[in-house]
Amino acid sequence: MSSPTITVFDIKPGIIQAGDRAELTWSVTGASSVNIDNGIGEVALNGSRTVFPTATTIYKITAVNSFGSNFATAQVITEGVNVSAASGPVINSFAVSQAVVLAQSPVVLSWNISNASSASIDQGIGMINPVSGTVTVTPAVSTTYILTAVNGSGNAISKVAVTIAGTSSGSGLPVINSFQADSSTIPSGTSVMLTWNVANASQVIILPGSGSMLMVDAVGSVVTSPSATTTYTISAVNTTGAVEKSLIITVVGEPSRELSSDGTAALKLVLTESGSLVKNATTYSMYNTVCAGDNPANLASRAFLSFDLSSLPPQAVISEAILDLSGNTIIGNPSYVSSSWGNMGALEVYQYQYGNFDGLGRLAYEAIAPTLGSLRINELTSMPLKLDITTDSNGNNTIQQLLVNGQKKCQFRIQFFTSTNWDSKTDMICMETAVLRLKYHVP
Repeated sequence: MSSPTITVFDIKPGIIQAGDRAELTWSVTGASSVNIDNGIGEVALNGSRTVFPTATTIYKITAVNSFGSNFATAQVITEGVNVSAASGPVINSFAVSQAVVLAQSPVVLSWNISNASSASIDQGIGMINPVSGTVTVTPAVSTTYILTAVNGSGNAISKVAVTIAGTSSGSGLPVINSFQADSSTIPSGTSVMLTWNVANASQVIILPGSGSMLMVDAVGSVVTSPSATTTYTISAVNTTGAVEKSLIITVVGEPSRELSSDGTAALKLVLTESGSLVKNATTYSMYNTVCAGDNPANLASRAFLSFDLSSLPPQAVISEAILDLSGNTIIGNPSYVSSSWGNMGALEVYQYQYGNFDGLGRLAYEAIAPTLGSLRINELTSMPLKLDITTDSNGNNTIQQLLVNGQKKCQFRIQFFTSTNWDSKTDMICMETAVLRLKYHVP
């Protein structure tokens, strides 16, 4: 198996007047999901979309499967107008001074990037000038270097390889040296730490049972809180192929997830109606991941969660409503505790009926809504992450009011009090496994 293939991604005509019509067309094979930036979102494997750009814009398509991801870009030029700030970053060049050298010989990496707020190179190099620059490396083994450029609309990736004389770059399949958990069995509502060590891979992905994908470094760890027995799979990819390894975390004392006859319900998140918005100045970019926090460009992400109430009895009287975020995944350090950079503040939950997730923007991101409560991440990472939302800040019974008004959805916006902790790293809590737990009786 291999990463997806983007066979066509084009826009015609390539030059227009501002606001005129242009047609995006694409064809992708072998992908589990395909997204186009600049507000288009998730699309089918093959299709077309009419756009009306008011500025020169670079559109980026990203195709993903369990073995990796690929992207392509297409640019439409509006005469007399500069590149839109809402477009993704562009890596104009990423090169090495010598592609084949002796072990530990100096090699110069050089790059030129447009429209990026931050950029980094892996293999221990870290953050770099997001416009242009050079860095000298002395690889001891054949090495592939990956440059990642980021802005609020997405990211771009480019790779270069340095081969040590007598070897081949990235020869053979990747090697998963270890993938383990600090415990294979945990009580419901608690956390587990996953750690891994991978060699000879250009990309490493962890797939939680919720279906969300985490792209991670070759060596690292993550704390996660599965609400049910979950299989985690790590996939390591290079140009030769991919390898996988899985482990199962057994959760004991799992609560029921179905509507039961004793007046309780556990409603799962509706993923197709949930996601997140990232704000960059006046641009609001939609993502399918349900995460709150900040990204490497220090841009704030707010999560939008939707639950289906249609399975409840029409005459149900709600006595308790708990938003259960125990099955979360923590990335980085979205902590309430101050660090050398700052802190994210409390995690705040608002009851906000936003409707369809597609097309959300400034109004949904900024809208004033009733507060349901807040949590401090540092206080609760060792205990169930649950919030009683039975009543809102105005004293209203949150779910009961929706049922009385004939609403079939209950929706929330979740965000941190502080937009960013300014550490130029991803610091997020992702909540694809959130559960809305209700107690009720029928008169």
